[in-house]
Amino acid sequence: MDATEMAAKRDKPLATLSGGERQRAWIAMALAQKTALLFLDEPTTFLDLYHQYEVLDLLARLNRSQGLTIVMVLHDLNQALRYSHHLIVMNDGAIKAEGSRLQF
Repeated sequence: MDATEMAAKRDKPLATLSGGERQRAWIAMALAQKTALLFLDEPTTFLDLYHQYEVLDLLARLNRSQGLTIVMVLHDLNQALRYSHHLIVMNDGAIKAEGSRLQF
């Protein structure tokens, strides 16, 4: 909970949290399982722009500080390019491009 800055909200029901807080709570629950790999499907959907970047910044910090491998689906190409080390761009289920963000 400390890693996701949710310790102060530990006693609040999940349903009472904002969208960004709820995402951080779900991430905290995954981290509590001591996983080295985190799969996320559109973790920024339904969040305003501020909270989208808050969640993505959190994930980047976790990747650096804990060596956590993160695989996620993002539909915003700008965010994918900013936060990913390796990208796979798909359209209609087919891979259209793949590589490091420096190759795009």
